[in-house]
Amino acid sequence: MRRYPRVSDMQIRRQEVLVSDIIKKIHMSGGRFLTYVDGVQPTWAVTPEDEVRTKIAQMFRNYKRASSRKNMIDGTPIEGGPLPDDVIFGKSQKNRGKDLMQQLIKERYEEYEALERGAKVIVVNSIVDAIKGKGGRFLQPTSGSVGYLEVSDDKARERISKYFRNHRRASKNKAT
Repeated sequence: MRRYPRVSDMQIRRQEVLVSDIIKKIHMSGGRFLTYVDGVQPTWAVTPEDEVRTKIAQMFRNYKRASSRKNMIDGTPIEGGPLPDDVIFGKSQKNRGKDLMQQLIKERYEEYEALERGAKVIVVNSIVDAIKGKGGRFLQPTSGSVGYLEVSDDKARERISKYFRNHRRASKNKAT
């Protein structure tokens, strides 16, 4: 059985260093991270560093999502039909490529769930790379005469993340 790349400590470390640099630059310029504390007498309190790190990582994710939605293209029409290793999104679309994607999601599910939110994209990217490495594309069926559209990698990552969330829901339902 072929092994697929795992999330590397080096990739996670790069993200941590970037967030640390941002925090350091703000502190060096005399800035602080404050949280509004509502109460009898409203005040401002210094935000704990772990909370600051989480908020900065969330801001990066939100920015990336917003910019990817702005530039989102529905897809590029493909000539001919889908290949065996293509992943075809949509209900009742069953083929070898989609089976491979679902197998990879099952194999990497525990690793994905154990990661912090920002690091999960590394697992998703490795699945996209594994499918593309086998010659697969990510396709969306159309209702028109075009047949299929090849979706962008960003759209494919969004869909794979959704499959992980659906897998989580299905696992919780089985447990109860």
